[in-house]
This record gives sequence, C-alpha cells and structure tokens, in this order.
Amino acid sequence: MKTTYLAISGLCLLLTGCVSQGYFLSPFQANNQPYKTIPMVSDSNHKAVYAATGISIGAANQNLSDVVFTFQGSVHQAHTFENLQVHYGATAVGGNYYLEPQYTYYNNGGNYTPVPLNDRGNRFFAGLGVFGGANFVIPFASGSEWRVFGVETNIQKEFGDYESLRQKMPDSIANIVDRDSYFHTVGFTTNVIKKFRKSGNTFGYKFGFHLSTNRIRRYDAYYGTYLLPMYISNTLHLTRQRVTGFAQINAGSYAVSFQTGINVRL
Repeated sequence: MKTTYLAISGLCLLLTGCVSQGYFLSPFQANNQPYKTIPMVSDSNHKAVYAATGISIGAANQNLSDVVFTFQGSVHQAHTFENLQVHYGATAVGGNYYLEPQYTYYNNGGNYTPVPLNDRGNRFFAGLGVFGGANFVIPFASGSEWRVFGVETNIQKEFGDYESLRQKMPDSIANIVDRDSYFHTVGFTTNVIKKFRKSGNTFGYKFGFHLSTNRIRRYDAYYGTYLLPMYISNTLHLTRQRVTGFAQINAGSYAVSFQTGINVRL
C-alpha cells in the first residue's frame, strides 16, 4: 500500500512541481456525493431501498501533492412519482490521507517565516453522515428519462487523525486550514438516462456542481478573505436488473478524485 501511495504522489509531483504552500481541507472535499440509484418513472416499482458501497482515490493540497483513499458505504430509500423523485439515507466513510513526506516546510504566502510540518505520512479519517435529494423529471415514451434539475445535500461528521492534525496547525503554517469537523455540501445536477426496451437495462450520464457551505478563512491575500470549496462531477452509470455500477470523476478546490462503486436494490 505504501508503494502505491509513493507512486501516485510521485506522478502528481512530476506533473505539477514542488509544494511550497498548504491547503488542508476536509478529506471529504470532492468525493462526498457518489452516485445514488433511483427508480425510473417507467419502472414497475416506484419505491425501493438500496445498499451501496464504493471506493475513491484522489489527490489534494497544492499541486495535488497528497493522496486520499476513501471507502464509503450507505443505505438509502428512494421514491419516484410522475415528475418528481426523492431519496434520503445515511452513510459511513473510512479512509487514509497521505501527507507527502518529501517537503518539510509550508509557506502561507504572506510575510511569515515557513513553519515545519512534522506530522507526515498516513493519517486515518472516518465519518458518519446523512444525505438526501430531489429531481424534477421528464419521462419519455421509450422508457428513458431526463432528470432535468436535481438538488442534493450531504453532511458528514469527521473523526480521526487527520482531523486532529488540522486542529493543531498554527495559522502561519498554511494558506488554508479547515478546522471544522462537519462537512456539508449542496449540489445541483442533471442526469440523462437511456432505457433499453429489450433488456430493461439503463445507461446514463450525470453532471453535478457541488458547493460546500463551510466558509473557511484564508491566511493569504491572493483570493480574498474566505474560501467556499466547490467541485464538479461527471458520472457514467449502468443498471442491470438490481445492480447499478458507476464511475465518477470529480475536480474542484485543491482536490480531485476518481470514484467507482455499486448500488444494489434490496
């Protein structure tokens, strides 16, 4: 596992150069809204319960120098009406935040002397949370549908070593340090789904824009006083009978991730 961390970190560094500044955000940034299956208007059953699991690998901080692994599990219930869909559920998260060990100093870009950051390497994190959302839907005669506009939200309480590390960081050590143990986002989405008549399988593409409500103080003077982390997501998903698989790419404020997982209708 350590070899994998070093390989990914090395690739990030080759692409982007050296780290001289620090942006220590929540480990849930750019990975907290994995795809959730909802029954289609053309399905015979318009109410369902799903269990889901997934994994994400990503990078964070300036130049994407740190590596973030996340494992997620959740249960949710969904309801579909003629032009409206809703879903809600609970999630549990565990993962590892790997701080790049090559660099000894961070500079926050101001008139401060660089401060050493000695807590390098693997830092465990975990979280518990709830989520929900709603879509306005246009169904088609073919059985396909367009979820024209969706709103979804997710709030998670963070635990673990990485959260404790951020609490101890002095202001002068970095440009941004998110010390809030709660991470909340609101997302706006659109989702087009093709249903195949013969098999009943579906394939779709979902786009999302997700904005955190965590107003984080900046300690540099580059972009104003505060940051509201955001990210965009692009998801491909395929449903066959009771199982939905998805692949999702997220990119936003000082973080990127690739997610994949499954939703199973119970």
